[in-house]
Amino acid sequence: MIQITGLSVVQTTTPQHHKPSRYTHLVVLLPLCALLLITTGCQFKQSAFALMAGNTGSSFAAAAMTLDYAHKGSVTATYARSAFQSYQSQLQNVDQQLSARAGAPDNRTIQELLKLYQPAMQAINHPCLEAACHWQAQITALNQASQAFLKAGE
Repeated sequence: MIQITGLSVVQTTTPQHHKPSRYTHLVVLLPLCALLLITTGCQFKQSAFALMAGNTGSSFAAAAMTLDYAHKGSVTATYARSAFQSYQSQLQNVDQQLSARAGAPDNRTIQELLKLYQPAMQAINHPCLEAACHWQAQITALNQASQAFLKAGE
């Protein structure tokens, strides 16, 4: 449509509705994950243990979402593999450092977290990106570890 106003000519177009891309979920998901990581790390006077537990829980949650999105076709397998490499580097040696952090809870609580950490790390180290494997069990392990670590970090 062309509109003539005074001496100028303004051409406007009507917006065309288009189908959202398959990456639309990522546009929402990634900022939310970043916000979760930031808010977990920015609590006033947070102990070193609480910071590590919160970051670990957030990383496990992001990994579960990535694996789920990979199987729903929302992200490519290449993207998922790259993301899991990042999760590996963020989460390696948490099991060895957790109890030494200032503000760490009793040994029983640490052991309960480590029982959940081990299967979640197996999913991180060997993510099931093909349909023929038990990827739902990996998502369950990642979510259970995420919830426990986030709660421990509160």
